[in-house]
This record gives sequence, structure tokens and C-alpha cells, in this order.
Amino acid sequence: MMDGTARRRPRGARQAVPRMIYVNRTDHLGPSLPDHHHETWVLILYLEGRGTFSHAGRAVPFARGTIIGVPPRLVYAETAPGGFRGLWLACEHLRPDEQLVVARDEADRPFERTATLLLEEYRGRLPGWEAACVDGFAALRRWLDRLAPRVAAAHPLGEALRRLLHERATDPGFRLAHAALLMSTSPRHLRRAFVAATGRSPQRYLTDLRVEEARRLLALGGFSVKQVAARCGFADPYYFSRAFSAALGISPSRYASERRL
Repeated sequence: MMDGTARRRPRGARQAVPRMIYVNRTDHLGPSLPDHHHETWVLILYLEGRGTFSHAGRAVPFARGTIIGVPPRLVYAETAPGGFRGLWLACEHLRPDEQLVVARDEADRPFERTATLLLEEYRGRLPGWEAACVDGFAALRRWLDRLAPRVAAAHPLGEALRRLLHERATDPGFRLAHAALLMSTSPRHLRRAFVAATGRSPQRYLTDLRVEEARRLLALGGFSVKQVAARCGFADPYYFSRAFSAALGISPSRYASERRL
């Protein structure tokens, strides 16, 4: 199995529970926004205007409906001669990832409608607003993971394995060796292709997917920790607790109880 061993944090270190920093609709009237970065994950949805998002020599054209997921500390600039309007969502302590994500909203604008609901929650600050915003942000990130062409075309094996991991994330019997056999390659070659494409090992990527789904189920309520572990592909509930705590800095049971407050 690909459960492996949970990554340990230094004694005394603790990663906080995901926390919503801001959701904001902003107009930028100038022709350019020079190099800058954020300490958190930021999702940008462009609502009006046309321009270019630039990072490390890569130029990404944007227009209405373009969505860009910007990981922490990634330096970028935006240029739009006529200015632009966008919706920004920032969440702290979310699953780490170093990959820039680029996608387009669909015709009926599901991303924009969901992001607008989160903006209303953020501005209203009614009881439970932050939990709703964090869950919504995580859902939008999962949506981008599935739809955006994040993995370079130069790594077709990595892209194929990424899709397979999403499909089989809740299967506790999934093994990299089975995937390699299915793709007519060796586990070692498949792992190297995946790391080259995503910056993460298949095991870490799979564990992140499972922990993210577990976090969602625990926030919903109605499931025991053991039931959540089984539903998310963890054969061993004790390993699940360790993996969840390593990823979020809080035990599954405490996370669930805090969400019920």
C-alpha cells in the first residue's frame, strides 16, 4: 500500500488549522502591478479586462473567466493596459503545493458563483462564516486540481498518474506497482516522472488528497474518525490520525469537535 509513514514535525512545531485571510473584489486601474507575492495560497478570478500574468519568464494571458491559483511566496506581476477587475481569495495553512495552477471557468461560471458566495460569507461574518469559507476555498482548489492542465505535457506519465490518483484516492489497496503495470512502465520510472511533473511524490500527493477529503467529511459531521479514515482510503485509522495531524497540526477528533462549536 502507499500509506507509508507520516512525515514528522520537529518537537514543539505545530501547523495551524486552515484559516481564511480574505475574500475581496478589487479594481486595478493602472496598466501594471509590479512583482509581488503572498505568504498564503491565493486564487484569482479575473472578471473584467485583458492582460498578462507573468512569473519567472512565463507569460499567462488572462481575460474574463481566467482562474490562477498562486502558491505561497511565488513572485508574479500583472499587466493590463486598460486595467482589470478580479476576485481574490486567500487561505492560510492550506495543503502546501508549489505548482502554479491556470484554468478557465466553465460557461455557466460555477467558480465565479461559488467565489461570490464566499465573498458574501466573508463580508457577513455570521456564525460559521470562516469554516464555510475555508471549506469553499478547499473545494475550489480541488476543482482546479481536476480541471486545470497543471502537469506539463512533457510528462504524460505524470499526468496519467495524477488522474489515476484522483480516481483511486479512496481505495486503500491502491499501489504504485499496480499503476506502473497498468501504464507499462516501472514503479521507479513512474515515480520519477510524477515528481518531475508535480514536485511531489505519488505517496505524498495521494496522502494529501485523502487528508483533504477527510477534513471535508469531518467538517460536515456525522462520521466517526474510524468511518472517515475508511471512507478516505486509510486502511489503518491510527495511521490516518498521524497523517492528519502531520498535515494540519491537529488531531482528527479535535478538528471535528472544533468545527461543531
